[in-house]
Amino acid sequence: MPRENLIFGWFRRRRHRAGKGEKGGKRNGAGKGQQFQGGRTLSQLSNGDEAVVSQIDTSDRGTLNKIMALGILPGMRVTMIQRYPTFVFQVGNTRVTADENLVNKILINRG
Repeated sequence: MPRENLIFGWFRRRRHRAGKGEKGGKRNGAGKGQQFQGGRTLSQLSNGDEAVVSQIDTSDRGTLNKIMALGILPGMRVTMIQRYPTFVFQVGNTRVTADENLVNKILINRG
């Protein structure tokens, strides 16, 4: 059996613990149509500002898979490039274009 990808394993373990109140799997009250508690989402970042991804909302599996495919993980530095008409931000050497629903699932800390 092939070895599990490091990133996929991290997300699988995180989803497995979700809702059990364990560290790393706790959703902090963020759900459909709600903001994360105690932090800012990527959509609140101004043009040219940098931040560090601290948490990703794992309630919607499809959105989580999309974010994972883009290579956005907690601890990664992001830079907002453009906010209108769509969000454009840089993660590492990659520029990502996303809609408001996707960027609202990503919680950031100023870094």
